[in-house]
Amino acid sequence: MGETLRRAPGALWLSTSGTVVALSPDGSEPAVIAGSGASLWAAFEQPTRVDQVLADLAARFRVTPEAIRPDVEAAIEALLKLGLLEEVA
Repeated sequence: MGETLRRAPGALWLSTSGTVVALSPDGSEPAVIAGSGASLWAAFEQPTRVDQVLADLAARFRVTPEAIRPDVEAAIEALLKLGLLEEVA
C-alpha cells in the first residue's frame, strides 16, 4: 500500500477518551474506532502516504512497520469500504 489517503470530506466524527465515532458522508452506520485505531484515524487528518503512516505508528508504538502492516492494512481497507477514507490522486 503505497497510495496517499485522507479522511473523506464530509465525514463526521467525534473523538473522546481515545475513541473515535465516525459517520461516512453517505450516512451509513457509525464506525467506532478505538485504541490504536484512533491513532490511525488521526494520521489521515491531512493526505498522507500509507507507508508514512506505517512508519509513524511503528515509531509511536515501538514496533517495526512490518509487525503492524497486516493490522494497519486491514483497518485501512475497512475504513475505505465504509467511505471514511479515500484515495488522493
